[in-house]
Amino acid sequence: MSTTQIISTALNSVTRHDDERQCCLAWDKYLSEHLIFPFDAIIENMEDSEVFSDGDLVSVKKIDGYADMYGLIVEVRKGRKKYFTELCLLKVLDKKSSNHKYVEAYKEWFDNR
Repeated sequence: MSTTQIISTALNSVTRHDDERQCCLAWDKYLSEHLIFPFDAIIENMEDSEVFSDGDLVSVKKIDGYADMYGLIVEVRKGRKKYFTELCLLKVLDKKSSNHKYVEAYKEWFDNR
């Protein structure tokens, strides 16, 4: 499935594509059904964080909701500590996994919303 097809399928139930909250809730539902947890990822494009730096390895445990301006929030583990960060700041390590294509599709939508 292409990135465009994933985005279209994820947002199929959304009646107003300019309603960011409705879109993020649709993404939450879609990704919760399609992602396989846990999965490893690295932090990308992190700015002004006391916890994370670009390139940090994290284990993504679950989607933990939605926050205005930040999109979907995920629970991650860095070492033995639990944190929360935006899904759009993660890159799935296993590029051959289905998780990689789903997260990349979400990030493309998020960047162009």
